[in-house]
Amino acid sequence: MFNYFATKIQQPDFKVCKFLVLFSRHTGTGKTSFQKFCEALISKELVMMCESATQFFNDENSEQLNKLFLVLDDIEKLTKSQSDKLKNRVTGTTFRYKRLYENTVTMPSHCDLLCTSNEEWPVFVDSDDRRIELLKVQNEFDGDVDHWNKFYGELEDVDVMAAWFHFFANYKITLDV
Repeated sequence: MFNYFATKIQQPDFKVCKFLVLFSRHTGTGKTSFQKFCEALISKELVMMCESATQFFNDENSEQLNKLFLVLDDIEKLTKSQSDKLKNRVTGTTFRYKRLYENTVTMPSHCDLLCTSNEEWPVFVDSDDRRIELLKVQNEFDGDVDHWNKFYGELEDVDVMAAWFHFFANYKITLDV
């Protein structure tokens, strides 16, 4: 994950082309907190949360313009058709943006996709598909209100997040993510 964030900070125009699936059957483990960390690290304007696959795949998708991270929250099972559409968004270097009552425009895409799920494999995966990375979220802090209050407090602390940004901006990238 250090290499992933270092790449996104040091080379924001580089698309990692991976779909990270944050998985845990438990609630309160921090899956959705990943989005909050991304927002605190780089800016709320560069991160978008999609509450459903329908919102993500919506034809009028101009809100997704200029995002570095798109987070699909709490997806269960995407159909094979949706999974195939998702593949194009994960690795595509361009994206077709559409605003209401306007023509579609093709623009460069630097956005990487993440999702949270209670399902271990919420998308259809072919045997040779290398786009999807499953991250099992441990339940060590499941329901630990004190821990999560401290965590969210640190996300609001500009000095703490500046230190994280500085860390990733200067991190020696050792893996081709």
